[in-house]
Amino acid sequence: MMRTKPTFYGLLLILTGLIVLTSCEDNCSPTKYDIQAITIAPKILNVEDLDALNWNNDLELPVNNLAVQINMNKVIAINPNDSDDCFPKYFINNRVRNIRLMSNQGFISSHPAGEDLFTISAFTFDGRNFIEKEDFLSSFVNESNFSRYYFVFNRNPELQGVHRLVMYMDFEDGSSIESNAIEVLITPIDTSNPQPD
Repeated sequence: MMRTKPTFYGLLLILTGLIVLTSCEDNCSPTKYDIQAITIAPKILNVEDLDALNWNNDLELPVNNLAVQINMNKVIAINPNDSDDCFPKYFINNRVRNIRLMSNQGFISSHPAGEDLFTISAFTFDGRNFIEKEDFLSSFVNESNFSRYYFVFNRNPELQGVHRLVMYMDFEDGSSIESNAIEVLITPIDTSNPQPD
């Protein structure tokens, strides 16, 4: 008999918690944002603080040292008056349909100048965990209040070159915005000398 009481009360507590969580989620109205502007800035990949080190073309660092910061100016379009115990939900009012990164230079043979470089990129907020373009677009762009993120290239360029990079956002209503242009010297990783495991 003593054993069943803690189990019963434990189950009752878990069930009550689930009911409260479910009811909060059902009653919570989303906060909606408009993305008014985007900017990009090259940084040196640093897992301690991705914003700490600015990229310097004179250093001729290889591509695996580059992390480009994306800043999204998300402004509240609809701010619901929900209670404090409601679990917050965030959405983009005019959803982003696509994001593109264009360069005036070719990167690899499958990505000549004018081809979307986000298809050979990965996105991160901490330099340790990476996601693909589709997940970044659906989760962090359209369904969050996060305004800063980073991308890295996950392919080695064929040649060294200064790339003039511009990011574009295409919205569901047919409008688009573009970022500032940055000029980044992208250097291939030297694969001629294999590194020991």
